[in-house]
Amino acid sequence: MGLTKPAGSEARSVTPLNTNSDLLDKFAPCILVNDGVTPPTGDLYDGALVKERTSGIIWEARKNGGGTFDKVYVRYPLHFQGTASATYPVSSSAGVWANMPIDAVNAAYCKNSSAAQIVGARFSAPVKGIYQFTMRLAFVSNGTGERAIGYEANGVTVTGEEYINSIVASSSGGQPLKLTIITSTLLGVGDTAGVSGWQNSGGNLNATFIGIKAAMIEPIQ
Repeated sequence: MGLTKPAGSEARSVTPLNTNSDLLDKFAPCILVNDGVTPPTGDLYDGALVKERTSGIIWEARKNGGGTFDKVYVRYPLHFQGTASATYPVSSSAGVWANMPIDAVNAAYCKNSSAAQIVGARFSAPVKGIYQFTMRLAFVSNGTGERAIGYEANGVTVTGEEYINSIVASSSGGQPLKLTIITSTLLGVGDTAGVSGWQNSGGNLNATFIGIKAAMIEPIQ
């Protein structure tokens, strides 16, 4: 923190003690800034904690070899809720996955996220971390064939059984078929997560709802 430590043989002086007090007042317990503000390099030290006033984001200043500091996130509250703004026709191809695009956000349920997180009709991670997802897909009522929901990682549907939910449609009651995936995964900066699906009713069938909820569990290095 740049405190001054007198040698054992030195007499005590008020000047360095006052300087030390000023430094402690300035840097402990953390550096408080407005959202999105990075303190000047001269105000940082290796291991300093910086807290944003309203976002809740806390990051550690980690000294790098270039004489500046990298941000290492300690806390990053994030919630994202994105949907499709219209129905989306899904062609009839069993086992052929198609992206179920999102293009709108529910801002009232977003924290430290926005429409900027929609990249290529998918959720894009702003920071590296462990994320929790709830993904929904609903089809109009049709008694023929099957419907499926899949999890996309960087544009490719993951085919492991822990991600895929395939259900035979029911013709009773004329109700839409609703599918859900709840999963967690590790994403790097810019990695995307999306919803995919297929149906084999014999013709195009509209997806009446497409939704992605994402929540940060913990930021990681």
